[in-house]
Amino acid sequence: KDVFFFFLVMTGENNLPIITENIWIYFDLSFYGTEDHPVYFLDESTEYEYGSLLPLQDNDLGKIINLDEFMKDHPKVIFVGQPSSDSKLNFPCEECTQTELMVMGHDDGTGSKFQAAVYEK
Repeated sequence: KDVFFFFLVMTGENNLPIITENIWIYFDLSFYGTEDHPVYFLDESTEYEYGSLLPLQDNDLGKIINLDEFMKDHPKVIFVGQPSSDSKLNFPCEECTQTELMVMGHDDGTGSKFQAAVYEK
C-alpha cells in the first residue's frame, strides 16, 4: 500500500479520483482515500451476491453508476486493477488514453500484480 501512495506522489497532481476495477480492490483502497484522491468503484461490474456487499448496493458512497458522466466531470483519473493476460488494464473507457503506468505488488499467492495507471479523456 505504501507503493500506491508513492504512485500518487509521482503523479504530482491533486484531485485525481481513483477508480478501482472491482469492489474488492475498492474495499482495500477506500481506507486510504483522501479529499485529493477519493476512491470509487464501478457499479456496473459489481455483482452484489455476498451479504457484505449489501450495504453498498443501495448506497451511492464511492459508486460510479455511469462512467461516461463521471469522466465529463473528472477527465483525468487513476485506475487500479489487475491486468489481463496481455498485461493491460481493462479500463472501460474507449475514449481514454493511458498516460502513466505503475505495477504494484499483490499478495494473493497467485503471482498477480495490481497496476495503477493514469487515464485521460
